[in-house]
Amino acid sequence: MLINIDVEIDNKLYDEARTLMGRTVSDTELVENALATFIHLKAAQRLALLGKAQPNFEDVPRRR
Repeated sequence: MLINIDVEIDNKLYDEARTLMGRTVSDTELVENALATFIHLKAAQRLALLGKAQPNFEDVPRRR
């Protein structure tokens, strides 16, 4: 499902994001990439907080 919204974005922020992409992208791809990155960041922060909630949790053995 797609939604169509109008947003106002600071020109400097927009230009920096486009530069950091390293290639030409559509506005849609730029915003989708930014949203996906934001979601991954917040998920990682939540996961890190869970580690603090279980400080005595035994480490899980890892396969090599």
